[in-house]
Amino acid sequence: MTFIQNFLFRLKLSFQFYRKLIISSTSLCLILIFLGNALEAILLVKLFLIGLIFLQKAFFEAKDSLLFYKNFGVSPSFLFTYCVFTDFFLSVIIYKLSMLI
Repeated sequence: MTFIQNFLFRLKLSFQFYRKLIISSTSLCLILIFLGNALEAILLVKLFLIGLIFLQKAFFEAKDSLLFYKNFGVSPSFLFTYCVFTDFFLSVIIYKLSMLI
């Protein structure tokens, strides 16, 4: 039971990190759909940009922003993985909904 509670707490903290990226990610997805890009191209662009954000957080910016998450047991790789999968999931939903219209 403790493992499940810890995992859910980590997911909640990861969403708190991703919440800062959700508006720009959704806007980028809508712009790329409007320009007529395929889903694969959208996902590759977003993967590249999320990777750049994590490189910036890990190397160039003060590590204090990720230190908060490390103190609660959330590793940067878990944050990156969570952000990528959540972003891909939302992008696929937006893409499929745009194809219905």
